[in-house]
Amino acid sequence: MSGEASRFVQDYVTLGGVPYPYGREEFHQLQQHALRLVYQFRDNQWVHPYLSAGVVMDVDRQRVRVPITYQPSGRGGVILVHNGMNTDNTWRARGGVTVGGGAKFYMSRNAFFNAGAIGTYAQPSRTISLVAGFGFDF
Repeated sequence: MSGEASRFVQDYVTLGGVPYPYGREEFHQLQQHALRLVYQFRDNQWVHPYLSAGVVMDVDRQRVRVPITYQPSGRGGVILVHNGMNTDNTWRARGGVTVGGGAKFYMSRNAFFNAGAIGTYAQPSRTISLVAGFGFDF
């Protein structure tokens, strides 16, 4: 799960035939769930390369905040461009595929260093994750 991120977007509303800009802030938080199968080559060697493939589901939590926005009018006054709003959370799920590969590098009979990369594709998002760590076989 990622932390929440935000981005600022400029939008327009047309009032009386005149376009007026206003800003909105979009918040997103991504959760990714995956089911992978892994095939390991060359068992009982110093190096164990592996490949993985599977399915992934991205869940994007979204919300939008628009502040009350005024613009100067041509007559010396101001025009209310947007009344402001805060939306509730909405959830959007997308399915996709995942592939990866890497290797376990044995330092002793049971201890290894693992390094690899995992790529996912779930329209319209794509991710590449680099993984590394130490592990033990029991």
